This record gives sequence, structure tokens and C-alpha cells, in this order.
Amino acid sequence: MTNGHANAHKRSSRFTQISSNAKHVGRVIAFLTREQLDFIDKISKDALFSTGKKLSRTEIIQAIVEAVRKMEVSGNLVHSQEELEQRISELLKKALPNLAEELKGLKKGAKHETD
Repeated sequence: MTNGHANAHKRSSRFTQISSNAKHVGRVIAFLTREQLDFIDKISKDALFSTGKKLSRTEIIQAIVEAVRKMEVSGNLVHSQEELEQRISELLKKALPNLAEELKGLKKGAKHETD
């Protein structure tokens, strides 16, 4: 195989691997600010240094989208990006106290298991 054919094979097998994990895969091109990219890269580095597993930007963005999707965020009556951000922030604020309580329970359970 020539280099061109080898590279084409690598690309097609990579696409197959990605598409086998989802029913349909769509490509989105987004323009992010430097701060937004730095935030995503920090999550990736945190994961790498704490677990040894590097998360790609795509994996991080997919995780964020899935988390927001599970919160059942709606675009009804949203006129701008700022309004959508506000709606998501409000939902997160409501969810955080519950999450904090759940984490306390998990920590107590883990402490009892180690005793």
C-alpha cells in the first residue's frame, strides 16, 4: 500500500470506530474563544493527570451536550445565546444542592466501607 492508501485506510477505520459508538454522527464546526478552548483543554489535562486517560475535545464537548440534554433544556422562548446560558445556569443551580447532598452520601458510604 502506498502512503496515500494507508492514510485513507486509517481515516476510514477511524470513522467506522467513531460511528460504531453512536447511531448517527454529525460533524459540527464551532468557533470558540481562547478562554473556552483553554477550559476544554484544562478538563482534558485534569483527566490525563488524574486517570492517565486523555479526553479529546470532541469527547468533552459531547459529554457537555449530553449532560445538558439530560437536564431537558428547551429552546422555547430563548432569543439569544445569553438567554440560553442563563437558563442552563439556573437549572444547574437547582441541581447543585441535590448533587452536593448525593456526594456527601457517597463519601459517608465510602468511609464506612473502609472502616
